[in-house]
Amino acid sequence: MLKLDFNRIQAPLFEVIKEANDNILFGLRLMDEIKTLPGLNLDQLSKDFQASGIRIQVGQPIQDLNEQKRTFRTWLLKKGFEDLAKAFNLCAIEAYHLFQLYKLNGQTILLQELEEEIKRIKKDALSQNNFPSLLDDKLPTANMTYKEPVKSMNRVRNCLVHRNGVVTEEKDINDKANKVLRLSYYSLQTVRIDENGKETDRLENTGIGLMAKPKDKLFQIGERIELSESEFRGCLFTCQTFGIELTEVIKKNCP
Repeated sequence: MLKLDFNRIQAPLFEVIKEANDNILFGLRLMDEIKTLPGLNLDQLSKDFQASGIRIQVGQPIQDLNEQKRTFRTWLLKKGFEDLAKAFNLCAIEAYHLFQLYKLNGQTILLQELEEEIKRIKKDALSQNNFPSLLDDKLPTANMTYKEPVKSMNRVRNCLVHRNGVVTEEKDINDKANKVLRLSYYSLQTVRIDENGKETDRLENTGIGLMAKPKDKLFQIGERIELSESEFRGCLFTCQTFGIELTEVIKKNCP
């Protein structure tokens, strides 16, 4: 009988989320603190390149603070979403791998046949390396809460990487009715809860708790993708919870 390690599904997200929490969020936080542009000595920079034997034409730096912030914010988001997309794509591939391996349980096969079947499953998993179709068509994810939000993050990643974050109608729109790129995510918020642990508007006999609340951010055609620190933190939370949920879904379907 095969013993499957389902924790491998969410493992790719752990390191990425920690790095993004330490670095991307730090950079986004800095955007609110910087009030002036740092100086840059272009003459000295050119001399440094020449001294190293490299010939390079150094252009003029961006002179407008807001423009520099926008450029840096786009670079940070591109790095963050690219890493996240790679990680949750690997989660889906690993889930597919384990889901297919489970089907071998109960079969009597030779060791060589098992090795060949494992190779075939790995190859097939990689050939399915299109995150939305892998998630929708190859895995039992129909009722997952965090599937659509993560798919929308994949859209945002594609726009940031391929179009520098400027939304186009042909490639990026996922809400056709409103002609927008809709980023969906969940954010932890403090709420009042009643004696049954449910959110309430009552003021008396209540407590305070944390609840994951759905949020949307809409980007119009021609608009540049920009997110605040708190919005990106919500995306990190969503990705982490997606990994946990996907793990539980595969475990449930591989009893």
